[in-house]
Amino acid sequence: MIETPERPLAALFPSSPNASKLPAVNDAAMASAAADLTPRANTTISCIITNAKLTKPQALRVAQMGADAYATTIVPTHTSMDGDTIFCLASRQVPAEQDMVGLLAVQALSAAIVDACAKAKGAYGLPGAAGE
Repeated sequence: MIETPERPLAALFPSSPNASKLPAVNDAAMASAAADLTPRANTTISCIITNAKLTKPQALRVAQMGADAYATTIVPTHTSMDGDTIFCLASRQVPAEQDMVGLLAVQALSAAIVDACAKAKGAYGLPGAAGE
């Protein structure tokens, strides 16, 4: 989240021209998973940072809402071997409604995941959208 004079609370949405490569990467990952049925341990860790005035319970709820970004951008997600974690840090500078912060955080986190995947290089025998 970023603060501007015109909009005290706004989301930063990264975009990538390489986002169209992601379906091919996802197909390759699914094919690899189907060929190797050993348990997977994939962990994704994120941090939502905002200038919103949130209490600890509100920050926890925003972090929980962030899991929607994982569910819509990562396949598979929330498996029994995952250690997915989302933290929320709030500097408490700008009054904001918790649900709006959470909704913006989900959009920003989803865009950040797509952008990171589009820029990823191959590793461990799996292709990356940005090449080997």
